[in-house]
Amino acid sequence: MRDGRYSYRFEGYAMEKGQTHTIVGVGSIKIANMKVIRGDHRASLARMTGSGSTLIHSHFSLAGSARFVAEEQSWDVELVFEELTAPANRGAQTVNGSFRAVEAGPDRYWIISTGAISTMDGVQDEANEVVSGELVWLG
Repeated sequence: MRDGRYSYRFEGYAMEKGQTHTIVGVGSIKIANMKVIRGDHRASLARMTGSGSTLIHSHFSLAGSARFVAEEQSWDVELVFEELTAPANRGAQTVNGSFRAVEAGPDRYWIISTGAISTMDGVQDEANEVVSGELVWLG
């Protein structure tokens, strides 16, 4: 991955309190020397079962790094998401997420989640979500 500004989009599913949710989002990052030096992440989450589901919007800043895995021709990406807009009923969430990225064309990457740990109100838990998306270099 070369230095510069990227935009990304993602979609997938998450489990929370035993219920399935759909999750979608967009974001932008700036990379320099294989480090994410600035990032902005927006997501929407909605419960997939039962009635009365509400759409939950979230806003995170992010930072992280990437490492090229030559033998697999892919990238391991580690990101830390810090929630900026926590709901009134709880503290801000921090998510340490792992991703795999593969080149999908000039300055384009497909990405998938490979694991995450969520911390909220001092409690750590596995963030049970599966997402995929695309990262595109803008310049």
